[in-house]
Amino acid sequence: MKFLQSLFVFALGLGIAILLKMVLREFELAQDIIAWINTVIFVVIGFACGYQCRCFGETNTVIMVLAMSVFLYLFSSILGYYQLVDALSLQHNNPEQVADAFLKSKVGSSGVWGFYVYGVIGQATHWLGKLILWAIQLWFFGLSLFWAFLGWALAKDMS
Repeated sequence: MKFLQSLFVFALGLGIAILLKMVLREFELAQDIIAWINTVIFVVIGFACGYQCRCFGETNTVIMVLAMSVFLYLFSSILGYYQLVDALSLQHNNPEQVADAFLKSKVGSSGVWGFYVYGVIGQATHWLGKLILWAIQLWFFGLSLFWAFLGWALAKDMS
């Protein structure tokens, strides 16, 4: 029974997080508001995983927090890449190859990772500009992990 309850909390947390990410993608909100909502999303994920400690053990739940944090952090890029491919499908017979060729020419990577890199560095051409943009991304990812592990620690203490 405790195992099913833990799985339910985990699935509920993941579902809420993915739903919030999809809703955020649809609305043109200010970046500050999105940053605060992302904080809540990562706390929910951390809390859902921390609640699992009794059934799955600390090591497994830490791995779950890390894996889901990376997935949710890249979720917007995953959706964006496939929206780009869908938009190109109206004009081209092989939209994925066209999108990959464009991304490869701009950032040297293709697919979802290429779309993410293109979103990070955009049109920055100078190496210092690219470095600063990557540092900002690492800062936000670190902050996301901090909030996820804070939620994990709170839930672990409560269970």
